[in-house]
Amino acid sequence: SSSSSSSKAKTHDKGYVFQDAAAGCAKLLSQPPLMPVSAKTPAASSLTLYSTDFHISPIADIKHILQTYVRWNTTVIDHSLSGACDEMGTCAAQAPPGLGDRGELEHNHLHLDCARRAALYEGHIKDPKGEMAGVDAILCNHAVNLCQGYMALGKPLIVIASTRYNIGNHDSVVQWQVLNRDLLAIAARPENIIAANNLFDLHYLQYFTGIANVVYLPSLCNTGAFYKPTMEEIPVMGTQNHAFPRHEFEALQAAGLAEGLTFNLLKELYVHYSYQDLASHPAIILIPYQTSIMTFFELYSMNVPLFVPSPRLLFQYHMKYNWLSELTWACTFGQCDYEPILTQHPCSHYPHDPLNHRDSKAMAFWLQFADYYQFPHVTTFDSYAQAARAIRSADLRSISQRMAAFNAERIEHITGKWKTILKRVHAARSNSLRIQRSYKPTYAEQMRALYGIDDFCPPGS
Repeated sequence: SSSSSSSKAKTHDKGYVFQDAAAGCAKLLSQPPLMPVSAKTPAASSLTLYSTDFHISPIADIKHILQTYVRWNTTVIDHSLSGACDEMGTCAAQAPPGLGDRGELEHNHLHLDCARRAALYEGHIKDPKGEMAGVDAILCNHAVNLCQGYMALGKPLIVIASTRYNIGNHDSVVQWQVLNRDLLAIAARPENIIAANNLFDLHYLQYFTGIANVVYLPSLCNTGAFYKPTMEEIPVMGTQNHAFPRHEFEALQAAGLAEGLTFNLLKELYVHYSYQDLASHPAIILIPYQTSIMTFFELYSMNVPLFVPSPRLLFQYHMKYNWLSELTWACTFGQCDYEPILTQHPCSHYPHDPLNHRDSKAMAFWLQFADYYQFPHVTTFDSYAQAARAIRSADLRSISQRMAAFNAERIEHITGKWKTILKRVHAARSNSLRIQRSYKPTYAEQMRALYGIDDFCPPGS
């Protein structure tokens, strides 16, 4: 083969398992899609968004998009809980209510059981004039289940899945079912947004929840550096946790030499590097360990020609080296044997289980949604020799120019979607304030009033 360019439903059983009912599916499928923004949107009206994420990059990208391209009067309160928050100067001064000290933060937020969700809600309503009172909407990226803790506040929720939405719930059937129920309840309210920053996670979320019209809201990751090739070497990029096996690299390197090309591992080219360093190479060979990684968005935004293994070759790497171990959270934490802990939602109709990452047909289906197979002008290869020939014969500057043109389209598209989201948040303001003025004294009462859910805390939730 040759190289190519890839141009609420009623509940039962204590309220946490969704019935397979045609009426329920019809309701899910009737949720309104994200429509284009009206030119009459009051851009001058200020909005405040709130985030307590465990990943610095997705929220940094959103802030950049809002400040640089949307350019409405929008403030993002970024109380990061990430271990890398010092890099951005965004570390939360203290833990959110009910989540313990900073040493407990990651475990508590990623295992946000009913008691902690109640403590979070009741902690916020004890301070009616505090910071949260002025918040217009809450952002949840990593992890999605953060919004389970905030949903009782009745503020618009912007939920964006970026790396398998079930993190923190992947090893418990009950917790995962409760998460799915909560996401369905969130999706049923028109002020909320359920989105994903990549198509794999969009379809993965739809597979297990049955939620229709999940918004595709890709990351942009504009680094400020742009393609300007001055170097000869072609870097080969894996990741710090997924080193490309030496013998595989040597075979790739030999194929490059046969075409007069110098391939080198990025970590051997640089101890430290800047984005402009990366943009100074004629092309980059990316050996992805995931279907969506921020590094891909960054490289693509720099218009650097990218060459990646074909789905067939990437699956071979996976079977040999467990290369795509982070496709599922169970495997990420060392439990790689296929176990269908949760089955497909009855409102979804996919032919294969995304958890079955050792099955060639399932992987062939799900890998098609990887960013690097969805974005145009990314070249795939089936062998090392083919990779070398493709790089040698490619018009790399032309590829870069076409990537730049697509990036311009992406900016316009992503900016439009964010304007529509902010318009929806603005429209929900009066209702959000009404809910805020009539908070119930307990979490269970508030959830019953807001979502109509009784027996909110099933055993094990």
